[in-house]
Parts: sequence; structure tokens; C-alpha cells
Amino acid sequence: MESAALSAGGAGWLSNLVSVAMVDNLLHKGQVKGVSGGSAGISADWTAFRYSLNHITDECDEIVVSKRGNGTDNVVTITGSQTVWWFNGQTPPGYATTITLTATPSGATSYTWSLTTGTDKATLSGQSGNTINLTGHDLSTGSGDVTVQVSVTTSAGTKIATRTVTVRGPKTLVAGATPDSCDSGYGYLSLLNYTIKDNLGALMPSSIPLNESWTSPVTNEPAYPNANWRRQEPPGSFTSTDSTFADRIQGEAFSLPASPTPTCPPPLGSTAVQHWGQEFRVGTLTPGSGARVQTDNIQKYLDHARHTNVHSPAP
Repeated sequence: MESAALSAGGAGWLSNLVSVAMVDNLLHKGQVKGVSGGSAGISADWTAFRYSLNHITDECDEIVVSKRGNGTDNVVTITGSQTVWWFNGQTPPGYATTITLTATPSGATSYTWSLTTGTDKATLSGQSGNTINLTGHDLSTGSGDVTVQVSVTTSAGTKIATRTVTVRGPKTLVAGATPDSCDSGYGYLSLLNYTIKDNLGALMPSSIPLNESWTSPVTNEPAYPNANWRRQEPPGSFTSTDSTFADRIQGEAFSLPASPTPTCPPPLGSTAVQHWGQEFRVGTLTPGSGARVQTDNIQKYLDHARHTNVHSPAP
């Protein structure tokens, strides 16, 4: 008589294209892991032993039984940038505010794209075959909080792939040094230095345009109700090459003649002359457009200037 077959070594699994799919022998289950889009052949060799009674020798004879099975596994992936930029409707050079994502392999029956997370941060549009465009609409609150999914249907069935994307953009200004110096024509010059950082706390990776605009009229302080100091019109703009810039604020021209007369620091006094509201936006040179990163008041004193009532990130 014969015994039940007993497994000696389990199944040995192989992939014929490890650049597309890899397979391991964990518990002899042949777990397949996709590497890139495409199709890979998966095979398994299985060995067992069968025993039968030899009536001549009265012993059991061992017979090796080998089996081989094979099939294919279709692997779907999404390729493309995992960063898209947002500047509140602006498209500064060097920053991709729309990216193209590609599902591989190509040539499938259909591709169905969707956002499974981050629908308030980005939108999909312009699908063409196995590609689609993603555009940022608000800053990510964490890395990879936008998830793109594609469902790919082929003759062998339907498979799903996902890819995470982060919407980055300018968010805060970090104040630096504020040196004050004498100015022969305007009494003083104050340099209010800032560094631009994005929503992940990183510096902007390349040059970026920014602008200032005024949010309230000039208000003279009680000490100088008839001050004739002026503010720059129109507001200024600047292209930063290294995520840093300075707001340059002077006193007033002696030749005006200025009333009151600005003085030369140091030491710094506390006599206020006038103030007005200001905001900074990033992504364009056009005042009032772009992503708002700070609101404040420009406070001009008799011998220097500062930003007061600073809010960054700006509400």
C-alpha cells in the first residue's frame, strides 16, 4: 500500500524578470512584490516523496515527485514627481505648479484615476491614456498627505497602484538681523532681513519673486500729527535668489524738507513718527498677488524703522 505524500522542501519560487517583480519564499507562499510596471513570469518548483511497499524486500521504496507551475503577474506603478507647488494662483519660473503622473505599463484597456486623500489640496485633470495632470490648490499639512490612485484594467484583470504627493509652497518669513545705519540724504536706513520658508520648514529651492503691498493708510503718531513723511508708491517687489531678502526703510529726504527731521542712529530712540499696514506675498512681482506669508505694520521712528504687529504665517 502507499502512504500520503509528504512535502520535503516546499515550493521554490522564481521570477523571470526581477526588474518588474520579485518573489520570496516566505513560508513557501511565494509572496510577489512589484518593482516597476510591466509583466513578469512567476514559477514554482515543488518536490515531495511518495512511499510504496516493496513486497519482495518488505521495505518501503521512496519515489520523488516533482511538480512545476507557472503564471504571470502584472505589476502597476505610478511614476512622476512627488512634489507640486502652490502660490495662490501664480506660476513662478522654476516651480512646477502642475505635474504629470504616468501609470505603467502602458497599453492597458482602461485607467481610472482618483484622489483618495488630499482632495482639498489638489485636483486631477487632463487625462490622456495612462497619464494625468495634478495641480496643487492649497498647502499640505504634512509630507505625502495627497494620495493618487490608479485602477488599471487589462485582459488579465484589474490592479491598483497608489502614489503620495506633497503640495509645497511659501508659508512663513523668519526674521533675521535688523541693522540700522546713517543715510546722508534720509537720516537713516533700516534693513529688516527675512528668510522665506515653505510649509515643511525648508528654504525655497531656487529664486523666487515676492512683493509688498499696503493694507491701511498712513497714520501720523500723536507726537507728530502734521508729519509730512511719505511712503513708497507703488509698493516694491523683488526677486530673491537665495530665499532671503531685506525690507529697506529710510527716514525722509532732508531736501523735502522733512518735518520732523530724521536723525542718525545710534543710539536708537523710541519717538514714533508714523505707521501703516503692510503684507508680503510670494510667487509674483505684482503687489497684492501670490501666497501671503506675513502681515505687519511698518513703524517709522525718528531714527529707525521696524515691523510691528507681525503675523507669519499670515491668516
